Amino acid sequence: MLLNGGLYMFSLKGLFSTVGISLISTLVVSFLIGLLQINYEFLVVSIIFLVTYVVTGITAPIWNPKTPYFSSYLASIILTLFNFFAANYVLGVNVLFNPDGVNNSLVISTTTSLITTFIFLRITKRNQVTNDD
Repeated sequence: MLLNGGLYMFSLKGLFSTVGISLISTLVVSFLIGLLQINYEFLVVSIIFLVTYVVTGITAPIWNPKTPYFSSYLASIILTLFNFFAANYVLGVNVLFNPDGVNNSLVISTTTSLITTFIFLRITKRNQVTNDD
């Protein structure tokens, strides 16, 4: 996808960086939660979910500034698919046989990531306007 004399519009390397940083942040937060020995499953899953998809929503526009929403959407889809396959093959939970659960997971994860991207872009735009004055 070449635009304007050879500038790339979408960066695949940026997408992989976004997914990688999200996975690393998930591992770090999971490790810290394990050290703290938090026994509330809903709280643990909620914290890990929010950290993963908020980091995705923040890092996607950093590495793909021309297509931030598309990058955020793709990264959250990739991460959700990783979760499905890990649950299916590592844990033995057949999550792919529940279409309602798959749909809810995809909708909630992409919505969280896209809302975070929107908020991040608004904040950076506001800071740029403030710094220009």
